[in-house]
Amino acid sequence: MLPKNLKFQSKVESAISRSYRTNIQPQNGTGPYQLGDTITVNIPTRANLVLVPSESYLKFTLNITSGAAANNFRFDSCGAHGVIQRIRVWSGSNLLQDIDNYGLLAKIMYDMQVSTDSAYGKMNVTSGTRSDLTASVAGVANVVSVNQTNSGDLVAQNSAVGAGAVISQTYCINLISLMGSLCSQNYFPLFAATSAPIRIELQLTSAVTNYCAVAQATLSTSTLTGCEYVAQFIELGDQAMQMIYGSLGAEPLQFVVPDWRNYQYTASLTNAVSTQVNMPIPAKFSSLKALICTTRDKGTGATTFFPYSSVSQGINNYQFRLGSQVVPSKPPDSLPEMFMEVQKSLASISDLAYQPSIERVSYSLAASTASVETGAAPTSVSSSNSGSFYVGLDLENYSGASKDTIFSGYNSNTDDIYWTPTFTSPGGVASCRFDAFANFDTVVVCENGTAYVKF
Repeated sequence: MLPKNLKFQSKVESAISRSYRTNIQPQNGTGPYQLGDTITVNIPTRANLVLVPSESYLKFTLNITSGAAANNFRFDSCGAHGVIQRIRVWSGSNLLQDIDNYGLLAKIMYDMQVSTDSAYGKMNVTSGTRSDLTASVAGVANVVSVNQTNSGDLVAQNSAVGAGAVISQTYCINLISLMGSLCSQNYFPLFAATSAPIRIELQLTSAVTNYCAVAQATLSTSTLTGCEYVAQFIELGDQAMQMIYGSLGAEPLQFVVPDWRNYQYTASLTNAVSTQVNMPIPAKFSSLKALICTTRDKGTGATTFFPYSSVSQGINNYQFRLGSQVVPSKPPDSLPEMFMEVQKSLASISDLAYQPSIERVSYSLAASTASVETGAAPTSVSSSNSGSFYVGLDLENYSGASKDTIFSGYNSNTDDIYWTPTFTSPGGVASCRFDAFANFDTVVVCENGTAYVKF
């Protein structure tokens, strides 16, 4: 036997195909779109055509009109993804995907699955993310502490802006969706869903404070212009189509993708009093892979605060109830243990290539802190952290193993699920917003010219 380095041979010819890029304008034009509007993109379908979702992206220019002097606008750690409230994907009248609180999901994914180098580098260019390092001098000139602060980039600012000033910046984001990064293992078979275009509906957030930290309380407004979905298509040759249909036999075309579903809950916490929360999570799926929960002490947006900041609120411990089961059997009662569990729900903790972009300060933040910067410059850093506290539960049967060809999630169709954390709140919080995201396997089936999903 020889190592592959000593095997010299040519390659096999691939089936004929042609790859090309198309800029698709939304149904109602490129804009302007006001906050709260819905942007609808129709992706054409026809014979021999596939979409490459992992190489397609949404392009838009974000325009903000300042409502006050000495104002700043800084993204949360999800960057420009935060401007989207909800994303839905349709094939005709069949709903293929529905992700509410999309910006919060994007923050979780950027915090937990994007490295600090990427958040500070390439994602800063395209999405407006940024994980800064700040130094604080503790009394003595030679005693300097350097910490990472978890937040996003300033939006197109060279300095603080005045009342009525308009700032604009263009962003390109690969959507966390069936029409984006969640369909990275397959091309989307547009040739098998020709009865109607694939329709993407993007609902925008309702206020500027719902997607970035704003320094001044006076109302600012925002629009999106130049909106386009930049699609990467491949037109397959007849030989490739014959091979695809030949491999299916008499079965309909189908493939599996990961998906997310959001659930919300509100509960009051009393200062310095131990409080247990019982949050119902009505996630009914045949292959439920993970649950991730967040706690927002500022609801869905408040002036000077990061809108997606998730904090620990003095959490003591937590468990999940799955039907008659209580897991983990011994509740995690320290932040490092909780962080290990949320890592397990998304990746393998032994994978040295897995590099979340958060650290101890942002993960252990007990309450959201105000961002009050007013002297912004393009190189200025954020001195305020967006809280990145999450808890997770891994529900796959075979942890840390490849599940490319098997369903290994938990069947929750007949079980009621609850998250039961216990808090001793460090501050007088009247109400907290809790969000749970369920990660599950969904089967996309293409039959008789239309697509539908099973889960």
